[in-house]
Amino acid sequence: MLILSLVLLLPSYAQTGDILAQARELSSNDHPQQAIDLLNEHLKEVPDDSDARVLLGLICSWNKHYDEGRRAFTLVLKSDPDYKDAVLGLIHLELWSGNPRRALELAQNALKLRPLDPDYKAELEKAQADLAESRVTLPSSHGNAAAPASEGPKWEAGIAESNIFYSDKRSSWHETAVDISRNFTAGWVTATFSHANWFGEGSNLIDLQSYPSIRHGTYAFVDVAFSPDATLYPHRRLGGEIFQSLPRGFEASAGFRYMRFGSNTLLYTASVGKWFGNYWVLGRTFIGPDPVVGTSTSAQLSFRKYFDDADRFIGLRFGEGASPFEVQSTNDLGVQRSASAAIESLWKFKGKYRLRATASVARQTRLYIGPLWQYEADCTFYFRY
Repeated sequence: MLILSLVLLLPSYAQTGDILAQARELSSNDHPQQAIDLLNEHLKEVPDDSDARVLLGLICSWNKHYDEGRRAFTLVLKSDPDYKDAVLGLIHLELWSGNPRRALELAQNALKLRPLDPDYKAELEKAQADLAESRVTLPSSHGNAAAPASEGPKWEAGIAESNIFYSDKRSSWHETAVDISRNFTAGWVTATFSHANWFGEGSNLIDLQSYPSIRHGTYAFVDVAFSPDATLYPHRRLGGEIFQSLPRGFEASAGFRYMRFGSNTLLYTASVGKWFGNYWVLGRTFIGPDPVVGTSTSAQLSFRKYFDDADRFIGLRFGEGASPFEVQSTNDLGVQRSASAAIESLWKFKGKYRLRATASVARQTRLYIGPLWQYEADCTFYFRY
């Protein structure tokens, strides 16, 4: 009886093999839709054919039919969570469709079943690298990074208001900035026009920033700015930095900032960050060589909790030193020592609007001035289209 059963089953196995071969040939000959239709018809008759359903998921993934591919892989994994081809196929689909966090979860779950599997470990590192890139926020008038993206909105406009108040009742700093951003294949490019008022003086700055993608897991920061009046802003400002994603959710960077005020100001900077699930922790340092007063060092530590995507987070920043945050204007000069704390938030609503708000406080020792408290409030509104 056993031999008879096997003999009767042979034709169905042969038929399945022929269908899979036909589907692969159709897909390789640039007829993916015919291959998908063939596999769907076969699965109506043989719904438990996991090999055919995995092939269906793969062909759908290759041709950006992500929803159909996702359904195919999910059905297979419901019956067999350890089906490796389905696991890898679904991880790749989520990476290709721009869902690195889901890919990370799938890789982590797969490693629970096969802790030493080298393929799952490799996919985990890919997901961590993609997640680090995708969570970098879009550009703003205050210099936030932009992850490269080829799909989604192509343009973004923003308007920012910033006010700084001082404990000694001196004139407050007021700044307004408008920016326009364009999403190119290599990344976002942002042009910003800023106007500041302080002690009755007005000043303008034209700034161009970009975070171009260099390769998978590597991107750069480029900043070129110019002030025609050089009253409150540097006459020119240059910046460059390289960011590299590393295994296990780490990211590192190194770069410089150059500003021309009355004299040249040069800062070197480096950072190391680490993802802990949806939490991002970053440490950054600024080193300012000076032949007269010696080298100054500053340190910054920031924490962010992300919700859903890169456009929704709440964070804290702490800084200590002469330049705990970026040097942007004459207001940041003459600081000998500072301890700073800030709370920040970015939130997307109705799909195309974003609102960013920051509040900070700093206790400073400035040249010829004792302890001075500085209070800052920033708000930026963005519109994507």
